[in-house]
Amino acid sequence: MAFHAIAREADVLPGRPVVAFVEGVDVAVLRVDGQLYAFDRFCPHARGDLSDGEVIDGMLTCPDHGWYFDIETGRCLKKNGTDIRRFPLRVVDGQIEVELRPA
Repeated sequence: MAFHAIAREADVLPGRPVVAFVEGVDVAVLRVDGQLYAFDRFCPHARGDLSDGEVIDGMLTCPDHGWYFDIETGRCLKKNGTDIRRFPLRVVDGQIEVELRPA
């Protein structure tokens, strides 16, 4: 699979995610403690916008119904929940590029 440029690294500030629609996939990129993460933008439960969610202690929380996900793995930490996809990313010449396969 190919990497796709979606944003400038400088545009992703703590608490200010960047979203993109790439090859039919809604992607959100978030910076947490200096680390960049790319993942599905919408919660699998009820399509809450995860880019509006909050990250506390490594858990991304859906703003709509409180489902929460491990930011490192995308694993849903709510019983019987569905995981979100995390996508590999890299920074090339200041541009964030994502690969649309699960990390």
